Amino acid sequence: MIFFSWWYQPNQYDEKGNRIKDKNRIDFEYYAEGGSSGASFIKKNGGVEIIYAYGGC
Repeated sequence: MIFFSWWYQPNQYDEKGNRIKDKNRIDFEYYAEGGSSGASFIKKNGGVEIIYAYGGC
């Protein structure tokens, strides 16, 4: 069985890497050898936008 954990990311960044502060956004990140991934949940009118990103070698 394999387990891993996502970490809450209190510092928020936009898609260009600029630090932002958005009360309607919650970010999580997961780091592993050779790459990382992240998920952002953004509260919008009528729902929630989910952004998933992955990067690695």
